[in-house]
Amino acid sequence: MGNIQEVLRYLPLGNGFVVWTPSLLDKVDRIIDAGREHDVGKHPDPNSFRKLLRELWLEFGDVYDVKRNKLLGLKGWLERLRWEREAASKGFIWGEDYMTYVPDDAIILALLHHILDLCMYFLRGCSIERDGNYLMVEFAEQIFRNSYINELRGLVSTSGEPFNEVFRRLIDAVKSMSGQVYELLIKEP
Repeated sequence: MGNIQEVLRYLPLGNGFVVWTPSLLDKVDRIIDAGREHDVGKHPDPNSFRKLLRELWLEFGDVYDVKRNKLLGLKGWLERLRWEREAASKGFIWGEDYMTYVPDDAIILALLHHILDLCMYFLRGCSIERDGNYLMVEFAEQIFRNSYINELRGLVSTSGEPFNEVFRRLIDAVKSMSGQVYELLIKEP
């Protein structure tokens, strides 16, 4: 989505929404739109969402060692993939021995990308005027509520906030700027 960068400039994300991961926006766009599976995570099923989280983990993540209380510092996609295979062969218990870590900003931008994709999908399927712009955001919110809210509830940010609450703040930010988002999205080819 070409206008996602413009939308990010206008949204009052604040409140902990900070992009600090290098090249994050381009990489998240690539993972979602042109990665190993087109629009990974977008389709309303938990398996697609889990694939999205795995792709984000492979690109940006790490592994948290619960017993040592530290990240392992895995570098790069291949090192994470090798570690994952070794963990499976040794029977490590996820949650008890190790936990996956994906930076909050990567998950937030992936959520925002999907919200905007769903808004775009709505605009292409329904002819609405600018004063009905809130409908596209309500549509996106409903899709998430019906499809991913339980998965989001199971994710926790580094500040301890469940991601279903982070999603709520993110959708409220998009709603507050739905007029500007609408104007940017209708220009999208």
